[in-house]
Amino acid sequence: MPLDDLDAVLALERELQSAGTRADPTRLRELLAESFVEVGASGRRWDKAAILDLLDAESASGDPDPIEVIDLHGRHL
Repeated sequence: MPLDDLDAVLALERELQSAGTRADPTRLRELLAESFVEVGASGRRWDKAAILDLLDAESASGDPDPIEVIDLHGRHL
């Protein structure tokens, strides 16, 4: 059964949060758009290059903090 667009986006978000994907620079480059921008709760802004650097450092530390995705949902706008 094919995923609808919203289910596909949520599946990709879950993949981005997985330890295996976060440690795979090739897959991260595939998943993140060149124009990617994330704004954290603190108001700090990251672009694709900054996120790739951050995740590379996280992976190199050998002990990344696990991310638990709870009740992820979305809606069509």
